[in-house]
Amino acid sequence: MMDADDHAQAAAAAVEADQRLGRQRGLASLLRLAVFALIVFLVILSLESGSQMAVLGAAGGMVGFVALALWIGRLDDRRGHQQRLAGYHRRGTERMAGVWDHGQDDGAALVTGWHPYARDLDLIGPGGLYALLNTAGSTAGRQALGRILLDDDEASDQVLVRQQQVAALTPAHAWRAELAVSTAEDAVRARSTASGTGLMADWLGRRGDPPPPWLALPVWLLRLLAAGVIITLATVAGTEGLWLGLLIMAIAYYPLNLYCVRRWAGALRAEDARSQVVRQARGLAVLAQAPGQAPALESLRQQAGAAAAALESLAQILDAHAKRANALWLVVGGIILIEWRNVIRLHAWADQHGSSYAAWLEVLGQGEALACLATCAAEQGGCQPEIVDHGPVFEAEELAHPLLPRATRIGNDIHLEEGQVLLLTGANASGKSTFLRSVALAQVMARLGLPVCARSCRLRLLRLATVMRVHDDLLAGRSRFQAEVEALRRVLDLVEASQGRVLLVLDEILGGTNSRERHLGTRAILDHLRGRDALALVSTHDLALADLASDEAQRFHLAHFADRARLDGDAQGHGADVIFDYRLRPGVVASTNALAVMRSAGLPVPPGA
Repeated sequence: MMDADDHAQAAAAAVEADQRLGRQRGLASLLRLAVFALIVFLVILSLESGSQMAVLGAAGGMVGFVALALWIGRLDDRRGHQQRLAGYHRRGTERMAGVWDHGQDDGAALVTGWHPYARDLDLIGPGGLYALLNTAGSTAGRQALGRILLDDDEASDQVLVRQQQVAALTPAHAWRAELAVSTAEDAVRARSTASGTGLMADWLGRRGDPPPPWLALPVWLLRLLAAGVIITLATVAGTEGLWLGLLIMAIAYYPLNLYCVRRWAGALRAEDARSQVVRQARGLAVLAQAPGQAPALESLRQQAGAAAAALESLAQILDAHAKRANALWLVVGGIILIEWRNVIRLHAWADQHGSSYAAWLEVLGQGEALACLATCAAEQGGCQPEIVDHGPVFEAEELAHPLLPRATRIGNDIHLEEGQVLLLTGANASGKSTFLRSVALAQVMARLGLPVCARSCRLRLLRLATVMRVHDDLLAGRSRFQAEVEALRRVLDLVEASQGRVLLVLDEILGGTNSRERHLGTRAILDHLRGRDALALVSTHDLALADLASDEAQRFHLAHFADRARLDGDAQGHGADVIFDYRLRPGVVASTNALAVMRSAGLPVPPGA
């Protein structure tokens, strides 16, 4: 497990590197300004005196200016990398302190319809499990993480492979940080398409035919014409003719270059697409260096290496395509009709690699998702669950809720057999719902390949279905009770479809009706589960359900959370408090706290209660 100081030290080192690069960038900017002033002086001198040395000096100055501009660009890239790295480690420090709702993507958009447990278990939303796990830089990584998180029906061999992959990547702290910051999308992300595929994927999906080959000859003739005009003017009018020829041909050929871009490159925003592709190439290059000996990682490394090389070549094409915004490049590139060459290269790349682009993003997303899971394993710790096909369905020691603060969460032991029902009673706010979520989240964490928040854990992989947080729907005209009945129907259908291999979590169900019908309805549901081998966890305030344990002692297991009142208020009990220890105990709760809580709040209660 990582130490919080690891993140703090890495963040400080990144800040120091950023400051050093900033000083270098300032020096380079001053040099570029000086070179630009020299170029202007030499151009004026050549126009006034016709000096060939001044022309050569200006040309050399332009080369130096371009070199300095490239250097500054690289310094800016390196500074951005260090700044993202510092931010990554600062957020890591926050996560290890129990804070991870910092405005990042919380996964709420991943679930648009019904899901059997995502909302009930806080997998999505502010402060949820997705927000804790999400250290992915790219859209592909976030989408892949969401798919893994919300898929509850994977085969056990796939889960075991992921468990090995996560374990292999968990010690690689520096590698995971490098992957996250290499793929991080800044302003580009906001301009990405709603589908999340990216600008390049959109262009590949709707690109038309490439330029026809027969245009190659006219293009070469136009290039020769430009050279001839410039040489002629330079011969006739000297230095002034040279500059005049360059200017005339750049202006004359500008519409041709513009037509070439619009006709065969479509609406591709080259600079934004380049930024995305560069990040994707860098991420795949880092993924190709993934450490660890897990067999499945080798396949990822090989695919990532080939994809990175192809995307680097695409980035070079897009870089040349984006340079038309540079005034100097506009003159030089415009005269030689550079956009013709750019669109030819772009379409040639698309013909060769375009069909593989989406698959490469899947590889990148898969690698980032594994890195997210490994980061969580390194930062949050826990025990690696033993996934079995026989023995107890669920068994854990000191099982706790992984989203609660590490310093304050309380663990409990649990042992459940196939087809068993845990009837959980207890006072309000005593910890019943939290414990139910702890058991269900252990299943989720195990399926993700993550350690479980427990001292030890053995479990079978089961599908999950929960009915815990149900609300009315004003727009649909459904009451809370109707919505809950619909949710119960869905989870019972899932039990039937899964042939009983389901962990079913029911939290105080049927609360929208009278106590008699709630009791009869709950009993009927539990009777319906008999013989289907589903593992059911049921919390209730209906103490009469405990009679089921006397009829079927092997099937029903009774447990409760207790409380005690601290009556230190005034003479009427106002200000009295209720204390919970959140410890799971066998049997049925012996006391309730509703009246004590009402009295503490100043509400009227029956005399003598």
